[in-house]
Amino acid sequence: MKARILSKERVYFEGEIKSALLPTKEGQIEILENHAPIFALLKEGKIKIQTPKFKKRIFAKSGIIKFFNNNLLILIK
Repeated sequence: MKARILSKERVYFEGEIKSALLPTKEGQIEILENHAPIFALLKEGKIKIQTPKFKKRIFAKSGIIKFFNNNLLILIK
């Protein structure tokens, strides 16, 4: 699946991932390939993504996520 993590200042990540662990207002969720479509609000915390080659962590104060058709979009502050 593909992911893009953006803020208004920069692109933090863009590429293929295996999974994403996200701190949402409703609790921590994990997005895997073929997950149901979802919109959610992020709370302050670490976004953890697993790519085929490495793991990456990005700190966010807040944001929103959209997952649809194996495309994950994360807009963060």
